[in-house]
Parts: sequence; C-alpha cells; structure tokens
Amino acid sequence: MLPPRVALPHVAARLDALPAFAPLLVFVFLVLLAVFPVLTQIRITRLRKEITDIADPARDLVTVLQVSLAMEAAGARGFVIDPDQDYAGVYRDAKRKRVLAYDRLLGLARRIGPPTSTDAEELGNLLAESDSLISGLFDGRMPVGRYIERLADHQAAFTRAVDMVARIDEALRDATAEQRNSIQSTARAGVAMTSVLVLLALAAAVVVARLVAERKRAAEERERLLEAEQAALVMSEEARERAEERRQQLERVTESRAGLIRGFSHDVKNPLAAADGYLALLEEGFLGPITEKQKQGVSGARRSIVGALGLIKSLIEVARAEALEIERAAVDLR
Repeated sequence: MLPPRVALPHVAARLDALPAFAPLLVFVFLVLLAVFPVLTQIRITRLRKEITDIADPARDLVTVLQVSLAMEAAGARGFVIDPDQDYAGVYRDAKRKRVLAYDRLLGLARRIGPPTSTDAEELGNLLAESDSLISGLFDGRMPVGRYIERLADHQAAFTRAVDMVARIDEALRDATAEQRNSIQSTARAGVAMTSVLVLLALAAAVVVARLVAERKRAAEERERLLEAEQAALVMSEEARERAEERRQQLERVTESRAGLIRGFSHDVKNPLAAADGYLALLEEGFLGPITEKQKQGVSGARRSIVGALGLIKSLIEVARAEALEIERAAVDLR
C-alpha cells in the first residue's frame, strides 16, 4: 500500500513554518547583553565624574567662601577696633581668596544648572552689595565713624551672603546625594536588565534548539517518508510483475487444460461414438439376431456411452468458456 501523498507536503509546510527570526533574536539579545553593561558603566562613570569634577569641588569652594567671609568679618571688626594692627591685610587676603573661590564656584554652578546657578548669581549680588558698604574703609576714603553708622546694613548684607552660601552648600549636598542615588539606581537597573537579557537570551536559545531539533525531526520524517514511498513503489512494481507472471501462468495453464480437454474429446469421444455405432448395429440386428435380454443389455450400454459423451461435451464447453470461446445470445430472464 502506498503512503498518503499529502505526507511530504505536510512535512515541507512544517519546515517552512519554522520562524527564521529566532536565531536573529538570540543574536540581538547577545549584542544587547554585551552593549548594555557598557552603556550602564558609561552612565555611572559620567555621574561619578560629575560628582568628582563639579559637585565635590563646588562644595570645597563653598567651604573656602565660608572661611573667607568669616575672615573678612573678623578683619573688618578688628580694623574698626584697632586701625593700627594689620587687620586690613587680613581682610584683603580673605577677600582675594573669596573672589577667586566665587569665580570658580559660579562656573561650576552654571554647569550644574538651576537652581544652583541662580543661587550663585544671587550670591554674587549680595557679595557686591556687602563690598560696596565697606568700600573705602581700609584706604581712608571712608571714616571709621561712617562705617559704624553703616555697620548694621553691612552686617545684614553680610548675613544674607552667608545664608546664601549655606543655601548653595545644601543644594550641592542634595545634588550630590541625588547623583549618588542615580548611580545606585543605574547600577541596580543595569544588573536587573542584564539578568533579564540573560534570561531572554537563554529562552531564545532554548527556542532555537527546539526549532533545530524539530527541523531535524521533520527532515528525518521527510526522509523516512521518501524511503517508504520509494519502497512502496518498488513493492508495487514487483507486485505488478508477479501479478503479470501469475496471469501469464494462468493463461498457459488454461490453454494447456483446454488443449488437454480437446485432445481428450478427440481421443475418447470418437472411440465412444464408434462403440455406440457398433452397439446400434448390434441392437438393430444388423450383425445377427440377439435375444431380448441381450438387447436390453446393449441398450443399457448405449445409454452409458451417451451419458459419457454428454459429460465430455460439458467439459468441452467449460474449456471453451475459460478460453472465452463462448457464443453469446440474448436470453429471456423470465
């Protein structure tokens, strides 16, 4: 029996249905797995660089500002109390350090952006106001008595400047803490994303392995069906050859039997007919008188010969039918 012809198309359809993008997914996940940690490390490095290059130096400059402002205040008060001492030098040295520190802090604050940059610019205005209230004290252009009259205003401007420095320091501390939190969040996200990519890559690899195994099984099934179909075709051809041999053998047997029967009819029927003819002559008395009892025996012998001839005729008709040598005629089935 031949296998179903739809088996091979079915296998081919299964092979064609295998998603070809599965290996591509594995490749993409592997690339992401290699690239994402690098991107994460780049972001962490950038955040740390912002802390080390901007936030930490800015906080150090805030400390310098705080110390410088304290030294300026001490120099101004000391000069008012005892102008003969070198308090003016203390004030000028502290102011010089404060100006340098502020210029650097303003540049860093602008890199950080609002609100730190806004507070730094406001601090510059407060420092300028404080400087204007004490300007001329140390070079004699402003009498000490005049400065004492403006001392409350100078102290208020100075206090606002100190408060602004403290505010900037708090903002820098918050920015640094936020940056460190961002670093930790980025590291955690990087670990989580890397784990997810590893799982996805493993899942895609498992899918690819299953697809490869399925493709291999489908190919083996197709090969098996091809071999089965080829074997069935060979068996079918052999079966046809054997059937043809049996048909030819049957024809030879049939012809042989028909020839045998014809020979039998020729070799047996004629002698029986001759014997019947001699018995008919004997029964009719052409060969001499016979008794009534002998006549009955002759009649019985003739009936037996007629029966034998009928059997021979039937055998001949059977042989003709097997050899398809029969005459066909219409028959009333009723």
